[in-house]
Amino acid sequence: MTSNSQISKESPSHAGKPPDEDMVWIPEKTFEMGANNSQYPEEGPVHTVTVSGFWMDRYLVTNKQFQRFVKETGYITFAEKPPEAVGSYPANGYGLYDMIGNVWEWTQDWYREKHLENPTKACCTPKNPKGGKEIDSYDCRLSPSMRKPRKVLKGGSFLCAPNYCARYRPAARHPEDTDTSTNHIGFRTIFCPSVIPEQG
Repeated sequence: MTSNSQISKESPSHAGKPPDEDMVWIPEKTFEMGANNSQYPEEGPVHTVTVSGFWMDRYLVTNKQFQRFVKETGYITFAEKPPEAVGSYPANGYGLYDMIGNVWEWTQDWYREKHLENPTKACCTPKNPKGGKEIDSYDCRLSPSMRKPRKVLKGGSFLCAPNYCARYRPAARHPEDTDTSTNHIGFRTIFCPSVIPEQG
């Protein structure tokens, strides 16, 4: 049912010294994103994309780290404590922890109802796709006064029980209003060397 990563090309295994000691280098990959024949139509269709290499937090941002960020920046939040301490379960093949099943994780992508179809030519495989546009993320089933921009969540959470939810899969994705706070959404930071502005 799910089309997992089918690797066809790879960048160098690392990009020098990490920006932070708890970040892991994820090399560039071309893979099949999404799922066909899923009970969740927003996961389809399966399509080929390329994502450049980037540094990613080994762990979710902890409450202690986020508290320090809030104190240093004055950021206002309704964040609540996750149900499990980060790093409670084994890491995946990249050395990243809690990618599935602890809490849903915010992404930078604006939500759209379905993935785009695969391009007809191999030369046109999207690289570093950014999802939809903000205007397309609104839920058109709601009245205009109730519509809000939505981002994509990934990873499932501790509230996804197998008897009614099949979200513990790489293809799983879910929309969330950008102004909504719950006790089962978290995030981690990434660092993309290819988009560093030149100093000078």
